[in-house]
Amino acid sequence: MDVCSVTPPTSDIVLDFVRRSIAAPEPSYTPALPSSLQVATIFTPHAAVLAPFLSALPAPFTYNIDTPEAAHGQALSYIMLAEGAQRLAKQALAERDGAFALRVYDEAVGLLEEVVMLGHGAALLARGRRMLAACLAGCASAYMLRGAGHDAAAALRCGQAAERADRAYMQAYLRQARAHRLLGDVGAARRVLERAARRARGSDVHVIESALAALQK
Repeated sequence: MDVCSVTPPTSDIVLDFVRRSIAAPEPSYTPALPSSLQVATIFTPHAAVLAPFLSALPAPFTYNIDTPEAAHGQALSYIMLAEGAQRLAKQALAERDGAFALRVYDEAVGLLEEVVMLGHGAALLARGRRMLAACLAGCASAYMLRGAGHDAAAALRCGQAAERADRAYMQAYLRQARAHRLLGDVGAARRVLERAARRARGSDVHVIESALAALQK
């Protein structure tokens, strides 16, 4: 469930990855020529380097590079599926069924990570990141439910991933602070909320200030 920012790969790195995927795949797979390959639009800048190698692979191999329109439609469909999963997970949380909530949130997170990876358009990317942060924060809540699945350390990791997905999503900080308190580290909880206070805007300012005040009691 981890979402992190990395330096985009060079064309040579992408080409080397494709070659190694064919010649030396993961241990559970055997080397083999693929029959087809669908290249996401995010790899369009590498098309000039990939095309000669892919075109030289023997028939019946074929490949295709997605159009921006296709990528946009795919991202929208992922968001719609994630919205449905998110609703189910919220209902499960309300019913205190943490195990089911985690399973469904995990599905939503996988879909939304694809949306973020596709990165098609600023508005869609922002929507995907906000939903991803909300689902990760939901995972944190599920881990903090009392019961067999209670795991404050896992909740903290989810809250941290939510912050990385969207630094403006205040629930990410609130979940981290609560997890730190459950782990007995009030100082870390305070530092998280102080970081949130520097980023809070509008009505979120009061929410974070209230959380900080409650921490002092």
